[in-house]
Amino acid sequence: MSNSKRNAALAFVGLLALSIYILACTSFSPDDTKVLYPAFDTSSGTTGMAVYNRQTRSSELLFAPATYAAGDTNAQESPCLLRGGWLANGHEIVVAYASPNEEQNPGMVVAVMPWDMRKPVRTFRLAGIKDVGESLVTPLCISGQRLFLQASNHTVLRLDLLSGELVAHECADAKGDVAVYPSPDGTGVFYLEAAEGEGKTLFGRMNPKDFSRTPLMVLSNQLRESEAFAYDKDGKVLVWLSVDEQKASLQVWREGKAAFSRELDLHGHKRTF
Repeated sequence: MSNSKRNAALAFVGLLALSIYILACTSFSPDDTKVLYPAFDTSSGTTGMAVYNRQTRSSELLFAPATYAAGDTNAQESPCLLRGGWLANGHEIVVAYASPNEEQNPGMVVAVMPWDMRKPVRTFRLAGIKDVGESLVTPLCISGQRLFLQASNHTVLRLDLLSGELVAHECADAKGDVAVYPSPDGTGVFYLEAAEGEGKTLFGRMNPKDFSRTPLMVLSNQLRESEAFAYDKDGKVLVWLSVDEQKASLQVWREGKAAFSRELDLHGHKRTF
């Protein structure tokens, strides 16, 4: 392969990876009229968050974090991972990103900013997050005016986005990592946890007030290792895509029982959908 073809191929792969990242990090407003997505700011050279208005077909850059290396104000550093989400009122946006230069003590910055009204911006810094990268790969778990994060294997953090109150709750009876996920309507919290039996996963609902957990389904798969999954607001229907080197499998569970399964050919030789 010539250098020009190789460079073109590498550029295409990079563009594809960026497109997948942007699609994965998008967040639709509660009224479905606006889309929050990562965008590059040419002025500062950083990646920020922009809002696309589906009605006017226009975008506006809302947030661009700009941090500088100590002693050198000309060297900019920007977070490589950025996540955004809407509050249920549809008028405020939450942006979270990793703090730079903190390998020994990973941290996360959370900013709450108004979208279509005059209101002060609130900024919080959280230290000691177990895996900032993992927390920013999954959707931000926002329930009402609270943000939920996994602090350690069994510990869940709850940040009040109005008062700044931070509560850490240890799920002492958990059999494995407890990962939290947002309800589709922004009013509740779901969780994944290792279940009894090799390779099994428990899917349930977490009470945002007292952190109590209610199991909904026990799956015969390690769901967190799947490429993607989705669920309805009541937690009765769960859909996920499991992928290995040869094939992909689409699984649908309804009220704790397998309802549908289909294998998808990854190589395109035989389409079954």
